[in-house]
Amino acid sequence: MLNIYTITKDEFYADRIRSFITTFEKSARIDANGMVAWDYHPYFAQSGSKNNRRQKSELVWKASFTVPFVYAAKQAGFSVDQDILDATTKTIREHVVANNDYARNFHPDGSVPFLERKVKPGASEHTTAFSIVGFLAASAEDPTIKDQIRKIVATRRDIFPIGWLKPAERKPSCKGPLGYAFMMEPE
Repeated sequence: MLNIYTITKDEFYADRIRSFITTFEKSARIDANGMVAWDYHPYFAQSGSKNNRRQKSELVWKASFTVPFVYAAKQAGFSVDQDILDATTKTIREHVVANNDYARNFHPDGSVPFLERKVKPGASEHTTAFSIVGFLAASAEDPTIKDQIRKIVATRRDIFPIGWLKPAERKPSCKGPLGYAFMMEPE
C-alpha cells in the first residue's frame, strides 16, 4: 500500500494507509512497563479452547508483517502515535530480541524463547525464524536493534544454522538475503 501510494500519490491509498494506522493504534495497548501489545485472536480462538484464549499478543512471525508497516508509514510522512511507536520499539529492543534470544510472542506475557514454541509435526523451528527481518524496521527509531539482530543471526546457530542464508532443503525465501543486504547498508 505504501509503495503504491509513493508511486501514484493517489489519495485513495493514503486514506487506506491512514485507516490501517488508526486500526493499529486503536488495538495497541501500552502496559505498565511501557511495552506494547495488541490482542491476537486467531479464527479458532472462539472454539472454546482455554489455551487459545490465553494468547496475549501476536506471534512474532505475524507481528513481523505489522511492525514494518507502522515504521514505514511514519518514514513516509504519515502520522503515527509516537507513544505507541516508542512502546513498540521498546518491546522489540527489550523483549523480542533481548538477551541474544528471539521471543515467541511480541509481548512478554505468556511468551517463551523462540525454540521453546510448539512446532507442528513435520515443520521446522527455522521455518519462521527469518521473520526477525521484519524487526529491522525498528532500527529507524533505535539503531541498537540492528546490532541485536545482527548478533542473534551471527551467534545463534540453533535458530539460524547458516546465518542469513537458508538451508537448501527448506522452501526458498528472500527474507534472509534481504536481512543480509540491510546489514550492508552504510551507517
